[in-house]
Amino acid sequence: MATAAPPRFKAHPIPPTELNSREQIEFLHPGYSAINVLLFLPRVDRKADTATFGVYHRTALLACQIIADNAFDTGRLTLDKAGQQPVNVPLDGILTEETYYFIVGDGPGMYLFFYFYSFY
Repeated sequence: MATAAPPRFKAHPIPPTELNSREQIEFLHPGYSAINVLLFLPRVDRKADTATFGVYHRTALLACQIIADNAFDTGRLTLDKAGQQPVNVPLDGILTEETYYFIVGDGPGMYLFFYFYSFY
């Protein structure tokens, strides 16, 4: 007796023209002023029951943690450079602001030199 094949996943790709019309979200290093962009992520995730797009909090956080030398235990996202305004979006929620800062440890200076020394 043959078993039924599992249902196929049907992807719904986003048209490139629609993606191009959305601003990206930038994730910044708090310790630098000139070159402080850690990464940009496209707004591909839609906030439930709205037309608002952003990025899953957990996805953005994980990407920043990897870039900052796997700072999984101490890295977090904030809305301000000083790290005083934590992101109050659940990890499975959608980030929709234009800019976020990635803070490691106790504050912005914890990984000041990591960025340049790791890539040269």
